[in-house]
Amino acid sequence: MVEDALFRVARRLLGDGGCSVLLKRLEVSNREKLPESIYELMKESLSVFGEKGLFAISRQLGREMAKELAMHFPQERHKDIEREVLQALGLAQEMCIEEENYYMKGCVFYPKFLQKEGIKPSEHAVCYMCMGFIEGSLKEPNKVIKWKGREEDTCCFEAVRR
Repeated sequence: MVEDALFRVARRLLGDGGCSVLLKRLEVSNREKLPESIYELMKESLSVFGEKGLFAISRQLGREMAKELAMHFPQERHKDIEREVLQALGLAQEMCIEEENYYMKGCVFYPKFLQKEGIKPSEHAVCYMCMGFIEGSLKEPNKVIKWKGREEDTCCFEAVRR
């Protein structure tokens, strides 16, 4: 389910050629390797799109994936589906929402990849995919997600008006 939504969105955003590269790179029989494959793909894509281009594509990929999933499942299942997607992608084990603040707890990318390479949280394309995913699940289209910081194993974001 998660992989299918990712590929449908990628095909719309990147076209068939870009999507075939994504499919080859993400052909993983073990779902636990999906975050690693995503990270490696982002690393490889940096030379093609540049940092700003990759950040924009990643953020849009997250937005579109959240919207795609929302279209295919009833409203009462959205929170469960969001949690499953965030876990499968490695973006968070759980998401807590308090008013305009979003807390993504248990991201695998920071401790497993980013920290080891000296990359700060919010300075990698996977972080932008996470922000886009949150934006895509917002009910108010005139808001965007802004990075607030990281405390222990939790990334903090805030929904702000454009």
